[in-house]
Amino acid sequence: MRVKTVGYFFQQAAASIKRNGWMSIASIITMTFCLMVLGTALLLLMNTSNMVASIESNVEILAYVKAEVRPQSYPELENRLRSQPQVSQVEFISKDDALKGMQQRYGSQSDLVSALGGKNPLPDTYKIQVSKPSDVIQVATDLTAWPEFEKVRYGQGVVERLFALTRWIKIVSFSVMGFLALAAIFFISTTIRLTMSSRQVEIGIMKLVGATNWFIRWPLFLEGIFFGLTGAILAVGTLSGLYLLLLKNVQANLSFLSLVSDPSLLFGIFGGLLVTGVVLGAVGTIVSIYRFTDV
Repeated sequence: MRVKTVGYFFQQAAASIKRNGWMSIASIITMTFCLMVLGTALLLLMNTSNMVASIESNVEILAYVKAEVRPQSYPELENRLRSQPQVSQVEFISKDDALKGMQQRYGSQSDLVSALGGKNPLPDTYKIQVSKPSDVIQVATDLTAWPEFEKVRYGQGVVERLFALTRWIKIVSFSVMGFLALAAIFFISTTIRLTMSSRQVEIGIMKLVGATNWFIRWPLFLEGIFFGLTGAILAVGTLSGLYLLLLKNVQANLSFLSLVSDPSLLFGIFGGLLVTGVVLGAVGTIVSIYRFTDV
């Protein structure tokens, strides 16, 4: 492809953008808005997933040993727990340590030993962590069947609701992102369609004198890519500035919140939005060309 031909493509694309000024501006604004909301949904999804993963990683299983189990069998029991493929960590808490912990939590004014008649009713306990939070329910269910354990607790109800919340957040976020992508494609394809309608006579003459379909299509592709890239640049500039400002304020005033701040990860998100803008612009052009015309 000659330099002169490439220059002609860019010249025709620029002329078309100028000719359909208001529609071009509307397409860029729509793309900017869609990508900003899409990026916001993606950042919300990543931050929520990060927070939920942090909570999930702290989910523990407490297995209470029956009183009749002999302490001599504890080493074998602990080895069996550690040998489970989903288990990552096992910690033994004796009933004496558990009682001391309760006394520390309730303070020196509370004489638990006297209140309990000098007896310790607490059981020996194993605190168990699993490699993947999704394995908590299955591991706890399996341990319930072990004859050595009287009860197995893992925060029943709360864990299930936590996992359900994570699934719904992902479903809603991806649905919103898909809808916005379709909206951007629609507006860009509409703009390209108007361009082709206004140049219908010109396109017909070009085909009569031997112009190929791709010679006619290239300026349209450049126009669609321009809409997508310009909207993406505006969206990334605005969104990155607002997110960095939010990150700064959260770190200064709400340090207990763990927002995504890894530069490489944020660069990947914003770089992906730029690529997404170009792709949506190109897809919008393809939809317009192959659906509405024979060019």
